[in-house]
Amino acid sequence: MPSNASRLVGHKVQRSFLEKLLRIGALPPATLLAGSSGIGKKLVALELIRSILCEQNGSAYGGCGECKGCLLFGHSNHPDFTLVDCSEKEQANVEAIRHLLYSLHLRPYQSSSRLVLFDNADHLSLQSSNALLKSLEEPRNHTHYFLICSNPHRLPATIVSRCQVWYFDDLNTEQIRTIAQKSELVQRVAAESGATIDELCLMADGTLENIGEISARHGNWSDLRNVLISMAAGDVPLAIESAATLAKDKEALRADLKLLRAMARHELHKPGDARQRASWARAILDLISAENLIYERNLSASQVLTNVFLRLAAPPASLSFTHLDHGATFLEQQLLN
Repeated sequence: MPSNASRLVGHKVQRSFLEKLLRIGALPPATLLAGSSGIGKKLVALELIRSILCEQNGSAYGGCGECKGCLLFGHSNHPDFTLVDCSEKEQANVEAIRHLLYSLHLRPYQSSSRLVLFDNADHLSLQSSNALLKSLEEPRNHTHYFLICSNPHRLPATIVSRCQVWYFDDLNTEQIRTIAQKSELVQRVAAESGATIDELCLMADGTLENIGEISARHGNWSDLRNVLISMAAGDVPLAIESAATLAKDKEALRADLKLLRAMARHELHKPGDARQRASWARAILDLISAENLIYERNLSASQVLTNVFLRLAAPPASLSFTHLDHGATFLEQQLLN
């Protein structure tokens, strides 16, 4: 039976170092894997956990797939492994977390370690985080915690400081294409949406999670691309009109923003002069900031988009390149000050 490693694409550096830590016995009590949703962080964590639970003493990283430990793990029935989806309130409320942590006082049943994976850890409530913090401050021997999150800034700094943090990059287009060629889900989405695999890989914008979400907006692809190109060419009235139009449908706006980022990234990698590339790079940063300002800080979508699109439509020489100041982008400074 093939190991879990055969399912993974990318993140070779992180996986290599995690394997080395395991082999030399230096795996920390708590590990935080951070990066965009849908890029394989959970698969990397499960690969490592399967390696720990494998009874072949690490001879095959990712597990041999044949021993009792691997088989139990494969059937989600290993007594020494617990998976908590923190986006599910019943699994991650403070009472459930306290009960789980108390059960870890028991010695491992079959393996040499007790392992807990907190998926979507950034959804933990403050009370649940505080309960977990006590265990992280005084870790028990042979107990390992793994936290998966896409927004580590949502976790209390005290939690993050007690973890060894690993950051994961988004997948590149070739890696997305490699996965897509083997994915029944991607093939189905392509058939239903009428998009080609290459179009879906481009729209994925570095994460597989986006394919299903964005495919429903595939009909907007050509229209949005034409609008984006026209705005970049200096069409100010269109920039103002498009901001108002997109802002009306806030439920669809997040997917549209992802589409726009993917298109801007595509334009960024085309041959062109440095000023054009700087303009597209600035637009990508602005679109990322826009999503945060609209959905996290509840600013007016129309106001935010108008600023983003007008900056894109402005002559490159009239605006400086987006800069960082105390962690805020230029767009955030303009809208929040």
